[in-house]
Amino acid sequence: MKQLFRRISTMGSRVTGSSKHNSLPVFGYSLESILAKDAVYMQQYRNVSGSHIEEDDDEAENAGSTARVPIALIKFLKYLSSPEALEREGLFRVAAPVKAVRELRDAIEKAGSLDFSKLDPYEGINVVAALLKQWIREIPDGIVPKKYFQPLLDAGTSGIKLQSVIQTLPKPNRDFLQHIMRYLFKVAGHSSVNLMKVNNLVIVFAPTLFRCPNAPAAASIHSGAGSPASAGNPEKYLVESMQVTKIMAALMDNFETIFKSCELQQLKQSKSSRASLSKKASENEVDEAKSLSSVLSSTSTKVNSSS
Repeated sequence: MKQLFRRISTMGSRVTGSSKHNSLPVFGYSLESILAKDAVYMQQYRNVSGSHIEEDDDEAENAGSTARVPIALIKFLKYLSSPEALEREGLFRVAAPVKAVRELRDAIEKAGSLDFSKLDPYEGINVVAALLKQWIREIPDGIVPKKYFQPLLDAGTSGIKLQSVIQTLPKPNRDFLQHIMRYLFKVAGHSSVNLMKVNNLVIVFAPTLFRCPNAPAAASIHSGAGSPASAGNPEKYLVESMQVTKIMAALMDNFETIFKSCELQQLKQSKSSRASLSKKASENEVDEAKSLSSVLSSTSTKVNSSS
């Protein structure tokens, strides 16, 4: 394990150079800030003639889609999409050593880059999975802010009503939610080995992705607001935590209805300026849709009994 983290300490030097201004934003930033810094980060390297960095494939994936998500998310999920990760029993449920997670986080913040290529293929999986959840939890306001809690709860299990609410999310939040939910279906597709069905993943990720009205919250260390942490209401938060699990289960149940409509609107908006990329994106979506439909048809997402 010590050798594992000695190797991590050198990650990112190829990408970041000597300036922290060239580093990727990681922990504690808002989605808006992350995407803005991502854009600057990518442009800096595209302006350097002949430059080639390991992130290029990830950037191309981001650029060739109507959904734009943080480079960090792509990197996390890329690492956690290996056969070894997808078949890891209890992925996201089994806790990782606290010290190992802390050391990996420190190394990433020091390097200003997420490069998991040198991680031990076995030891690193649970550590990266734990750090992904920690990173999402620290995004100010969450992926689905608390003001959407009641409208989503009121929408119940109606795909049309849920789609109406999700459509009002800021595009970065909506894209992020769609991207990670699509990945969770991929994980569930290996549930015969990893024992993580959709309902298990919902229980794990609902409190991470959604902000409850009475959840305790701290101000972002990068927001500059300087506001004190909110204590919330523990009793109400407990009830809301169970309700948000039902909300996420309903979203997963209605994934195709909700996000197919959103994707069509995004494609229409970008058609005129991104015609050449749309063909490639559509081909990728067809392949993903076939895989997603297979999982949806064989996976139950009912979690009422667990709440």
